[in-house]
Amino acid sequence: MELPAFEAMVRRMSTTIPSEYFDGITEVVVSPRALPHPVRGGIFTLGECIPLPLEDGDPESVQSRVVLYHGSFRALAELDPGFDWEAEAWETLTHELRHHVEWRA
Repeated sequence: MELPAFEAMVRRMSTTIPSEYFDGITEVVVSPRALPHPVRGGIFTLGECIPLPLEDGDPESVQSRVVLYHGSFRALAELDPGFDWEAEAWETLTHELRHHVEWRA
C-alpha cells in the first residue's frame, strides 16, 4: 500500500473512534519512516504514542502525538504476503490511543 492510501485509511479509521479518545491528542500522523528493531531482524515499531511535555504539571493536561510508521508496515508486508494492512493499522492506532488514555488516568 502506498503512503497516500495508507494516510487516507488511517484518517478514515480515526473518524470511527469516539472523539473523547482523542482528548489531549495533538495529532495523529503517518510517518514514511521504518523503525527496525536495533538487534532483532524482522521486528519493526509500527507506531508510537509520544507524550508531550506538560506545561503546568497537571496530569489531566497530558498531551500526546500518535505516529504510525508506514515504512515499518511496508517492511512487514514485504516479509508476509498475507499481511493485513487494515487490521494491523487498526490494532496499532487503537493500541497507541490506549497508551494515551492510560497516561491520562
